[in-house]
Amino acid sequence: MPESNSYALMAQIQALGIEPVRLGIARDDPDELARCLRQGLEYDVLLVSGGSSVGVHDHVRPTLAALDVEMHFWRVEMKPGHPLAFGTRGGRLVFGLPGNPVSSMVCFEQFVLPALRRRMGHAKLFRRAVVATLAQPVRHQPGRAEFVRVTLSADAAGRLHARATGPQSSGNLVSMARADGLLVVPQDSEGLAAGAAVQVQLFDASMFQEVSGFMEVAS
Repeated sequence: MPESNSYALMAQIQALGIEPVRLGIARDDPDELARCLRQGLEYDVLLVSGGSSVGVHDHVRPTLAALDVEMHFWRVEMKPGHPLAFGTRGGRLVFGLPGNPVSSMVCFEQFVLPALRRRMGHAKLFRRAVVATLAQPVRHQPGRAEFVRVTLSADAAGRLHARATGPQSSGNLVSMARADGLLVVPQDSEGLAAGAAVQVQLFDASMFQEVSGFMEVAS
C-alpha cells in the first residue's frame, strides 16, 4: 500500500507556515523504531503515524516510554482517531497518530494544529466553526464524538448547507480531499436529522478561533 500519511501531514503542517522534516518509514521492529524515534526527539514536536494501537506490531508507545517520553494519554472518545496517544519529554511534544489516513489527518486538526499554533504564539488556536443546516440525515451511535467530512453550499439567502462528501471510512482520503470542513457530531448524539443545525469546523486556513472542546480522553 502506498505511504500517504507523512505527505498529508506535511501538507497540513506547511499550511501553518512551518517547514517539517520527514524522517521516513520505520519497520515494525522495536530497535529500528527506537533509532527513528530517537532522531525525532531532537526536534520540538514529533509526529508518529501508526503503531499506537493494540496490534502485535504496534510498538510505538512502549518504545517511546523506553526513551523517557512521559505518556499523558492514550485513546480519545472520537471517530475517526480513537487510538491517539500523546506524551512529552522535557519541552518536546510527541503525538502518536493513528495509521489510517483520515484518522491521522483528523487527529492533527483537533490536537496537533492547536498545539503548533500555541508554540507559534497565536491566541486563536482552533479552526473557526460555523453553523450550517444538514442536507441529509447522519447516523450515529452514542459513545464517541464523530467528525464527518462535509461540503458546504449557500442558498439564495446566504444560509450554509452541509452534505457528507460520501463514504466516511477512515481510509478514504477522497472524503478529506473533497471536504470544506468537519461536521461535529456530539458524543451523546443518537443521530442527526436532515434540516438540523450543525457545527462545522472550516478547513479555511485563514480562519481560527480561541475555543474548541469536543474531546474526552478514554479511561
